[in-house]
Amino acid sequence: MSWREEWETKRFVRLISDDGLNRIRVRLQIERGEVLRYVVQYETVVEGKIYPVVRYDSAHGYPHRDLLDWNGNVVERIWLAPVDYGAAATEAIAALDRDWPQPREAFLRTRP
Repeated sequence: MSWREEWETKRFVRLISDDGLNRIRVRLQIERGEVLRYVVQYETVVEGKIYPVVRYDSAHGYPHRDLLDWNGNVVERIWLAPVDYGAAATEAIAALDRDWPQPREAFLRTRP
């Protein structure tokens, strides 16, 4: 068995608004119950197109949050507390569940 066969990837999308226009996309890479990598992304639909707005992830070896522009480019990176990736992913999901309207409003204000 190769080392990659021991990894499990879990992916899911959860709608967070009744109109279906706002959602959280999650990808977790897990080995023996430990989250090795994660991506938690808030997305919104504008005129039928899906736009990523905020992404929490473990790229660069450290938990952080990226605010994105209309082309998906990072406009601001915020480094987060050094916690294990499972806890970081859980907090990211909770933060987006709770606070998604604010980044959406800010994102819409920057519309080209």
